[in-house]
Amino acid sequence: VTRYRRKDGSSIWVNTFVSTIPGSDNNPPIYIATAIDISDRHKAESELRRIATYLAEAEKLSHTGCWARNIKTGEMFWSDEEWRIFGLHAETTQLSYQVYLDLVHPEDRPKLEEDSARALRDKAPYDILFRAVLRDGTIKHLHSVGKPQIEETGAVSEYIGVTMDETEHVRANAAMQ
Repeated sequence: VTRYRRKDGSSIWVNTFVSTIPGSDNNPPIYIATAIDISDRHKAESELRRIATYLAEAEKLSHTGCWARNIKTGEMFWSDEEWRIFGLHAETTQLSYQVYLDLVHPEDRPKLEEDSARALRDKAPYDILFRAVLRDGTIKHLHSVGKPQIEETGAVSEYIGVTMDETEHVRANAAMQ
């Protein structure tokens, strides 16, 4: 991919390909070249990177991570802030729903599992407050909100949501009490 300047000074992004068909003793090689203007694609990709940067910064500022859980495959996605909230690293942790559940405070886990199962059964959103016990023993007060994604068949395909770290807020309220 190469950026060129037009005569008017504007930029154009071009993806070029060159192929060679070998020649023989009597025929010289043939070169085939194509050039494709990918300016629109390049602009869209740049805009997506810019938006992703803004969203990541907003997550850090608000202590809010985003997540998704595929109900059929069990596959999960966590944003960078979600990983930070739970004190884990994507490079060293194989993410699964069980890993998540293992971090939920033992006293809060039955209610969380019950509320999650009810939401799935009713194909409904949920709003759950719970504590997490990180691997280093730190306790965090979390607020998770999830919304189901419904397939054309009516089945829930996945939940998409956010986790808000309310630990500082809870501690500040406790100190004022």
